[in-house]
Amino acid sequence: MKQKWQPGPYSRRLKAGNIDGRTREGKLLRDTLLELAEPLGGLEKVGPAERLILDRAAEKVVRCRWLYDRMMAEGELPHETERRYVWFANSLARDLQALGLLGSQKRGKSARNRATTPDHAPVPDPLEYAKQLASAQPEPAE
Repeated sequence: MKQKWQPGPYSRRLKAGNIDGRTREGKLLRDTLLELAEPLGGLEKVGPAERLILDRAAEKVVRCRWLYDRMMAEGELPHETERRYVWFANSLARDLQALGLLGSQKRGKSARNRATTPDHAPVPDPLEYAKQLASAQPEPAE
């Protein structure tokens, strides 16, 4: 019996322009993008450079979420898959630092709370994980 094709972490299907807005990933991408843009004044007020970083950060949240769901569904995964999750989370933390969003801003209901697994259990928030990683890294020497 032929197995159903599953996208990989670098799949074109998970790129922002290829995600169907009706899917769970599409809704997470849209909600995350709006949530990240809110402290910057909204999507209409950010510049082109900030918009590029916002788009990539939202895409990384979807990739981290996809990898996390895969890790939880399959249990033990190859070390390489776990490393990819950390790579995306670290890159997300750097994007958030570049945007100045790693402070203690109060946010409304997060995309994490709206997007749930099929059994309706809350999913760990990749943004929070990225913030923890960024705060644990030593400050660069000047």
